[in-house]
Amino acid sequence: MVMDITCELKKAIETAGHVIVYSVPYNILVLSNQIELMANHDQVKDNMPLPWCLKVLSWNIDGLDDRCFDQRASGICSIINTHYPDVVMLQEVLDEHLVIFEQFCQKYSFFPYKNSNYFNMIMLKKDINIVMIKFNPELFKNSKMDRSLLKCEILFYSHPFLIMTTHLESLSDNSVVRIEQMSSCLETILKTSLSNFVIFAGDLNIREHELKSINCMFAKDTCNDAWESAGKDSSKRFTWDVLLNDNKSFQGKYPRARYDRMYYRDSNKIQAIVSAFELVGTHRDKCGLFPSDHFGILVSFLLNVL
Repeated sequence: MVMDITCELKKAIETAGHVIVYSVPYNILVLSNQIELMANHDQVKDNMPLPWCLKVLSWNIDGLDDRCFDQRASGICSIINTHYPDVVMLQEVLDEHLVIFEQFCQKYSFFPYKNSNYFNMIMLKKDINIVMIKFNPELFKNSKMDRSLLKCEILFYSHPFLIMTTHLESLSDNSVVRIEQMSSCLETILKTSLSNFVIFAGDLNIREHELKSINCMFAKDTCNDAWESAGKDSSKRFTWDVLLNDNKSFQGKYPRARYDRMYYRDSNKIQAIVSAFELVGTHRDKCGLFPSDHFGILVSFLLNVL
């Protein structure tokens, strides 16, 4: 019965009357019509068939590459609008991206953390069943690249969710720093109440041998790897793949890595099944480049209330 239920696009609500207001410094967001939203939300959720579908996209969009910038950015918007995920997590975003995204992705609200010339951002579909509660970014104290962890607390059909995204320290020389950052992210998951369903994704830059040093934190009761839960399809394993994506080139070498990952942890009320794991951005734009040197990961969850 579960496999017969597909992820239908939920109708986006109009933006009028649903204004999101930032409070400095980005730590709390207030919905001006929160009471009205919650009242309508309760009416809708009662009529929603189970299981619910949640679609999440994570993608390093390589904003530091200025080649065909506008065309690549528009292509990314087209991919987002086509798949229409509920939650989008982007890394390596520039201010110039925001101008384009706000023009072409008008069915989303944007939550960037502009701590550097390039930054991370979470996008939430404007949907009556997705209610923002709090946006809380944190800088990694050990980062030399201004890397941060974005935490976004939302209600999805009245159930609390914690959405987390990050871009961990780059380059092989920063292995120790990256392991510390990854451990910090996992510690955040461990400390999060079991009443919250947790999704953690991003460009983790993590190497397989680095995971072994923190493997004890990856027990099944801590969090699950979405790619593994979907069946470990080898054709969808590598998200930074110079063999298939030539936006970056290395003389005589074709490195392939699973830098971009998505983890999730069930709550004491919500149990998830990964119904689909896809790579996006796998086709060239008209300019001859791929939208990014990374492929995005698009995960569909079927959520059952226990």
